[in-house]
Amino acid sequence: LKATIFIASFASQKKMEGCRALGADLHLFPERNEVEERCLQYIEQHSRSREILFIPPYDHKEVIAGQGTAAYEALLELKKSNALPPSAVIAPCGGGGLLSGTLLATKALYPEAKVIGVEPEVANDAIRSLQSGKIFRFETTPKTVADGARTLYVSERTFFYLKQLDHLFAASEEEIIDAMERLTKHLQMPIEPTSAMVLVAAQRLRASPAGPILMILSGGNI
Repeated sequence: LKATIFIASFASQKKMEGCRALGADLHLFPERNEVEERCLQYIEQHSRSREILFIPPYDHKEVIAGQGTAAYEALLELKKSNALPPSAVIAPCGGGGLLSGTLLATKALYPEAKVIGVEPEVANDAIRSLQSGKIFRFETTPKTVADGARTLYVSERTFFYLKQLDHLFAASEEEIIDAMERLTKHLQMPIEPTSAMVLVAAQRLRASPAGPILMILSGGNI
């Protein structure tokens, strides 16, 4: 299938290189809201002449299910090995797709485990939404080192799941950078800033440990 991808110009170069290597046609824009607007315009212009399958970054049930397999497979391995059950599972929050999928996977396999999210302090649209009870939307792209969490808002679909979280933490830019450096050093593998936020949340839980913590980490795009 030929893919046409609308993406922010500040996204990881590794992501872009990988997309191009697979033959994708990339359209770059400096702001998140422009990415969305141009993408919808493209669909409107071309959907009459040919069939288009629109795949959003997080606001789709199958995208959420797919992202949730990261936690599902890890939790399944724990069950197979008869390891101690996790007291909490932590995932980062941007648009909420990965975190929503993590919630579904965790409650399916370990319903007693807490599900914790974390997002940047300067890109805290999810926290603001939960506090007010309605979706908060940034007008311009938040300036955070965690490029995967530079979303303008969570969707109605992901907001439904985020309201079921046990807690959602905010991480400062300094905490994110420190966590990324520590994880990269100790694991001997690159961990992206957005993913590194989970260590910040884990440290907040350290004061009252209840058992093992599962953290969703990624970094192949840096």
